[in-house]
Amino acid sequence: MSEQDVREIVARLETVRMDALLRGDVATLDDITSDRYIHIESTGRRRNKAEFLDGLARAEFRFESFDIEENRIIARPEFGYAVGSYRNRIRTREGLNPVKHARHVRIYEKENGVWRNVFHQATEFMT
Repeated sequence: MSEQDVREIVARLETVRMDALLRGDVATLDDITSDRYIHIESTGRRRNKAEFLDGLARAEFRFESFDIEENRIIARPEFGYAVGSYRNRIRTREGLNPVKHARHVRIYEKENGVWRNVFHQATEFMT
């Protein structure tokens, strides 16, 4: 598989992921997320796939907005990753959180013939 093919796959998965987050679509996120998934939030909290999806399913958090400002995709034949920045707003049970401005990195790998998100980390901009 060429690096251009991988870039296109990762770009498509990034769009699918963002749409699913905004809709709270746990089934789609489950499909595109590896069972080995590690999610590091901008606060430093670490979640695995089940914890992340369960939090979304139980409405522990909901994305009110999610705007990607920059998303550079780097590809290799066996994996691809997206590096960039975003602004989002999350609603928790406590209420609407302020807009978060952060950098991100997400890694995608091909597992048993299917490309999936295996890692996400965000780091909030210091103000």
